[in-house]
This record gives sequence, C-alpha cells and structure tokens, in this order.
Amino acid sequence: MKKVAKIFLVILLILLAVAGGYYGYRFLQQKKDAGSKENAIYVQSVADLTGLGQISGNRYTGVVETQKTEKINPDSEKKIAKLYVAEGDTVEKDDPLFTYDTASIKLDIESKQLEIERDELTIENDTASIEQLNKDMEKANASDKLAYNAQIQELQAEIANAEYEIKTKKNEIKGLKATLKNSKVLAPITGTVTYVGDPQNPSAGYNPDGSETAFITILADGDLRIKGTVSEQSIYNISEGMPVLIRSRIDDTRTWTGTVTAIETQSESSTEMYYGEGERASKYPFYVDLDTTEGLLLGQHVLIEPGMGETRTGMWLSSGWLIQEEESSYVWAARENGKLEKRRVVLGDYDPDLDEWQITDGLDAADYIAWPSPDCAEGAATTTEYVFSEDEMVDPGMNGEDGGMVDPGMNGDDGGMVDPDMPEGENGGMTEEFEGDVVTDKAEPEG
Repeated sequence: MKKVAKIFLVILLILLAVAGGYYGYRFLQQKKDAGSKENAIYVQSVADLTGLGQISGNRYTGVVETQKTEKINPDSEKKIAKLYVAEGDTVEKDDPLFTYDTASIKLDIESKQLEIERDELTIENDTASIEQLNKDMEKANASDKLAYNAQIQELQAEIANAEYEIKTKKNEIKGLKATLKNSKVLAPITGTVTYVGDPQNPSAGYNPDGSETAFITILADGDLRIKGTVSEQSIYNISEGMPVLIRSRIDDTRTWTGTVTAIETQSESSTEMYYGEGERASKYPFYVDLDTTEGLLLGQHVLIEPGMGETRTGMWLSSGWLIQEEESSYVWAARENGKLEKRRVVLGDYDPDLDEWQITDGLDAADYIAWPSPDCAEGAATTTEYVFSEDEMVDPGMNGEDGGMVDPGMNGDDGGMVDPDMPEGENGGMTEEFEGDVVTDKAEPEG
C-alpha cells in the first residue's frame, strides 16, 4: 500500500514540474513579446499622413444650385381648375402653370354686385329717412329734438358704412374681372419645377424643417452658385468675403474658384452625431458665388476648400518627417519584412504656409514611415500599434499648444490626442466624412 502511495506521489510531482515549466515558459515568452513590442518603432501610413486615400483638411460639402428661386402661391379665395405642370418639368417664362375656376369667379362677381345694390338701397332709404326726420324735428318741442338728432346721426353713420362697402366691393369686382380675363397663372422665370402642391389644398405642403412650402417652386436656369453646409464646430473657420476653391468630388483635378457671400445663422438641421457620445451638431448653410461656372452641372455635389492657393497635386509630406542631409533627403521607412530602413526621397515644390514638401519619388501611398527619433536605426523592428511605456509622457511628434499628447503626424491646432490604437480600416482609422460637415483627419479616442 505504501509502495502505491509513493508511486502516486512521484507521478504527481512530475506532473507539477511539467506544468510549472510550461507556464514558466509561457510567462517568459509573453514578457519577451511584450518587450519586443514596446521597443519596436511605431510607423504610420503614408496615405493617412499625406491625405491620399481619404479626404483630409478643412473641406466642406456643397451642391450646385441656382441663385434665384421663384415661389408661386394661388389666391386663397380662388379655386384651381386645372394644373399644367408637374415636379421635374422645365418651363419657359410666361408658360401657363395653372388656371383658376372661372365659374366660381363669375359667381363671386354677381354676389358682390348684389351686395352693392343692397348697400345702394340702404343709402337711398336712409337719406329719405333723414330728410323726414329733419322736417319732424322742426315741429317738435325742444326737449324732443335731442332724440331726433340721435336718430339722424345713426342713419348718417349707416350711410357712411354702406358707401365704404360699395367702394370696397367695386375694387374687388375689378380684381375679379382682371382674374377672369387672365385666369391663367404664368411662370415668372425660365427654370425647373422642383415642387408642386395639391391643387385641392394648395397650402398644405411643408418642408422637412416644418416650414410651409409654396404651392409651386421654380428653380431658375443659369446664375449657378454653391450652397455649402458647415457644422457648429467649424462655422468660425469661414467668413463672408473669404476666397474658396471648389473641387469636383468625382475628379479632384477639376476645380473652380469663388467667394463666400453669405452665411446663414439659422440652423438647417441638427442630426449629425459627433464625439461618439450621443451629442449632435447643428449644420448651417453658406453660399459661394463663382468666378466661372463652366463645366458645372445643376445639382452637382462638390467639395469647398477655404483659401485660394495654387491647386496642389501629388503627395505632400510635413517637413518634420524628413531628414535633411546636405543635398539629399531621407525618411525612416518600413521595408516589406517590417524592418526599418533609411530611405532616400526626391523632393519637389515646398509649401511654406503648411511647411510641407512634395514627394516626387521614393514613397508610395502604401508605405509606412516613422517619426525621426534617436531610436530609429537600420533593421529595427516596426509596428503599426503605438505602445506607451510607463515612463513616457508625450509622443515625440508633439505639436499641440495645450500640452496634450499628439500623434507625430498630427498637424492640427487643437493639440488633441490621437489614439494610435485606432483600428486600421479603409480610411486608416480616421473619422468618416459627414454630409454637410467639415471633413477632418483627426482620429477619435476609443476611451
């Protein structure tokens, strides 16, 4: 029995030793991996840093529209007999839009003429009564004359009111006869019909914001302008008189120039979510007059960029990422095997306003580069996940003015912290472009 117990104890000790060795190996391996990950050089996507692959910078969405819109409302006292247009129709100036019900107009004229005859009869009768009262008052006692005077004044007031009613109704008949003669309501401009209400209830239409629509709305041809939208966070980045660049959303090499002419302070909507906390940002419309409209189409969607500098093409990189040595320039780039290398790049033009260089050769949008630091060395391991060490206070590429932690490739002015652990998607973890809002290249913190 003792022998069996000893055998069981030996087996148990062997199992415990094996388990301890296994978990000890796992612990050391994890510690080694953690140390390797912490010492790897953090690299970032060139596409994200240069704006290739996503829309970056302060850009606002816009749509091409005409400067003039005509709204036609029918006379509320008249019925519409026939409608000649529908939404989407193109109309020329003086084309018929709708006609009034002339039968009801004729009845209105006859009714008002009868009312005039009745008022005229009232005046005739009251005038005769006043003449008789004056005769009777001459024969009456002094104490009764006050009562006669009161009756005469009452009849005189009735005559004055009847005279006013006759004058008013004659003017109304004159208008009705003009309407009868021109029962067709004509288009005041040449353009496209964008809205048509219910002929049976022409004042029942409403816009999405709750405001009442016109019965018919016509968008004028020609005189194109851009209507943009800006969020409440970015509205102070634009101002009236500011020159802007208009860029096609389909072909970013096609551009137009213009000037901001008006900014509305009445919000159009408040439906855009931001910061991921359920808050909502209001949007405000602003308008741009164009220097030329050649090549633009009514309803075309565009991007609006503040400023009128030369249109930049190609890849532009902040000078902080470059190593300048005599007549050559380099970047720390990740090779295909993930190891770091000092790679030579060819520079083109320089943008002093943004402190950026055009990269003409040596880098592709698919490359990853590291912020120059003493830790960068040939053959060093790289990672796209930024790991903060316990004693690390700020990122080497800090540009913020408020002391906040900033990602090395951040050029913003708010000094906000960009989360380097943001998952890499098609847009490199950047915030998505909201319709009508500023398009930004700032990443949002996960926590």
